Amino acid sequence: MFVTGAPASLCGGGIPQRIMTNSRSAPALVECNDRPVSVVNAAWESVVEMAGLATDDKQKKVIRHTLRHTAITWYLNQGVDIEKVGLYCGVSVATIRKTYRHLMPGAFDPLLNASRQFGR
Repeated sequence: MFVTGAPASLCGGGIPQRIMTNSRSAPALVECNDRPVSVVNAAWESVVEMAGLATDDKQKKVIRHTLRHTAITWYLNQGVDIEKVGLYCGVSVATIRKTYRHLMPGAFDPLLNASRQFGR
């Protein structure tokens, strides 16, 4: 099984070309046996358990949304354009800005530079 979204260094090379080539707008999030998986509900709990991430603690429970959040975070930390992240992950740019802006490299540089001028 392959899960996209991880930086290339974590997933051994990024998104397989066959997924990028065969997708309409964005690659499949998960594939199994070299085929895109469109319905994840049935297998999700098994995947979480096999990965050693199963827990009864609601604060630590891994849900499918965790993959989306993690992928968006990784993309923004790597400096991927916010509009590309939004299109790929199916999230509006406004939502990404509201939720993840603090993760974008250099997002607060203008504020930090201005604050260094205070009191001079």
